Amino acid sequence: MPELSPNHKRALSSTLFLMEKMVEEMAFTLTNSNDLVMQKTEHDISTAQKVSILKTLELVKAEITRLASKYQLDRQTLVESHFVNARKSKAWEMLHNTKSKHLNAFGKFPKNLSKEFDEDLDKLLKLIGKL
Repeated sequence: MPELSPNHKRALSSTLFLMEKMVEEMAFTLTNSNDLVMQKTEHDISTAQKVSILKTLELVKAEITRLASKYQLDRQTLVESHFVNARKSKAWEMLHNTKSKHLNAFGKFPKNLSKEFDEDLDKLLKLIGKL
């Protein structure tokens, strides 16, 4: 069988990587009580449906494994420090873009809330900086 070009391998590898992440996220959501501060899970799927979905997710993972082997895709290495630093950087960017002066793009931000609001975000930014 002819081998995929490096560009085609990268495209397929990226797709399968994201698929695998989505599969893991779905499995985690179905098997854990993962209510967050900003998100509550509504458990509306029956146990029988969850079992069926989880079995199918295992089949999807097996197919991803098969395709990765068939097309000789390299396994990515996740360096923890790079991962944490990338997330810190993204969190910093999102918080800065949420400061009151930036929120004026969504309508005039209440001037009397600006100072306290920005100070609250600064507290979170300082915590993110400690990661």
